[in-house]
Amino acid sequence: MLVVAILATQLQLSNVEYLSIVILVTIAAIGAFLIGHSEEGAAVLFFSYLAEYLDDYAIGG
Repeated sequence: MLVVAILATQLQLSNVEYLSIVILVTIAAIGAFLIGHSEEGAAVLFFSYLAEYLDDYAIGG
């Protein structure tokens, strides 16, 4: 049900590229937690945050 709501939101906001990345990371993390691989879900969230931080740092923001 949550995935359907996320995908519906994505379809409404499909012109924003950043949101599609956030949606994919969210779905991957939720899926990992649902199948019992919480370490992988946490790793997905951590590396996504790290990539965003490094991107902002490289730009100078």
